[in-house]
Amino acid sequence: MITTKVKYFIEFYIQKPNTVWNNNQIDASDCEMKEDFTFRDYDNKQTIRNLKEYFISFFGHKYKLCTCQMMCCIKDTHVFTRNFFVNLNRSETTLLITLNSMKLSLIKVNEECNCDIKEYNKYLTWSKSQLISDIKQYKEACKNAKNEIQNLGELKKKIEE
Repeated sequence: MITTKVKYFIEFYIQKPNTVWNNNQIDASDCEMKEDFTFRDYDNKQTIRNLKEYFISFFGHKYKLCTCQMMCCIKDTHVFTRNFFVNLNRSETTLLITLNSMKLSLIKVNEECNCDIKEYNKYLTWSKSQLISDIKQYKEACKNAKNEIQNLGELKKKIEE
């Protein structure tokens, strides 16, 4: 396989409330266009999961969603089709280059997050400095708790004597 740089043009939509997928399709009018951006694959190794994580790292603070709430599709005229992508979204390791399309759509579907990383979603949109600061605070809290435990242990010994 020859490695070439590929530029994907991505549109992000949010599925409107009370709309449903019929036969793995949804009408484009049932989705509201929110963002468009470019995603580059320099080594042909980017996956659907990488694309979703990239989106969350840049727009997650704005839309508050998880990768499990996004569907990757190709828009055909006025319809989004997911029949081919249903299986791909379950196995998000599928390479984007195999989709044979430079224009993809991410759609936030009307589903609540129910994946394993649900409790860690807030960290996906944090900057490195925010993460480092949070880790430092956690370490300090642990150190303080350890000191308190030692003090209580010493107090217990004094009482028992």
